[in-house]
Parts: sequence; C-alpha cells; structure tokens
Amino acid sequence: MKHLLLSSLIIASASFVGCSDDDAEVIEIAGLWDNNFGSQEDINSTQWGTAAVVYFDNQNNFAITQNAADAEFSPSLFNKLVWTEVVNQETWYCTIDFGKDTAEDAENTVNVADSSDLDDMGCGGFSWTKLVPVAQ
Repeated sequence: MKHLLLSSLIIASASFVGCSDDDAEVIEIAGLWDNNFGSQEDINSTQWGTAAVVYFDNQNNFAITQNAADAEFSPSLFNKLVWTEVVNQETWYCTIDFGKDTAEDAENTVNVADSSDLDDMGCGGFSWTKLVPVAQ
C-alpha cells in the first residue's frame, strides 16, 4: 500500500511539473517543417525553434516554451503554443500567449485560439501558422 501511495505521489508531482510518466514521450509534431511564412521550423521534445520546450501535452495539444536568454523579444520568458491534429501531413499552431514570467503563468493564460478560423484571425487577431513537412 505504501508503494502504491508513493507511486501515486510521484506520478502526481511529475504531472504537476509537466513531466510524463514515460520519459521517452515525444512531442507529436516533432519534425522539420516549412511554414506558411516562408521559413522552416525544427520542433522536437526539447526545442521549438530557438525556444526550449519546458513541457508539452500531446492529448491537449499544447507546449510551454522558454525563450533563449539572448532572444531579441522576451528573453528567458515563457510562452504557450497550441496546435491542431496533424491531418494530411499538415498541422497548424498558434502562440496564444508569450512573454510570461513563469511557465505556470503561460500555461494558465486566459487567452484562447479559434481553430475554426485558421487562415484569418483565429490566433489572437492573426492567422495560425501552417506547417507542412520539409520535402526530403
């Protein structure tokens, strides 16, 4: 019984800090992508472009990132990005909040995105970013 309780506490605390039960979990949109703004984005479980991935949630399609200390905008601050499911090898994402003091502030933002309006104003008054795999 003590082992079960201890395991439950470890899992609960891991969930709280954004860790997964499975250390091998991979962000579901990992890869090298072309975006609809003419550049490429490299996403993996630890980096989203130049920002560090603090944690991610594949079930709820969001990631919390931290900007590099030398970033031009909001250095060392935290952001929340959401994405759509990958359909026909493409996905869309929106940065719904950025420049927050803590990862918890970013995750608990009241800002939302409208995935029914990807091309126009569904991402805080702007279009979402479309990603398609880089042609190999």
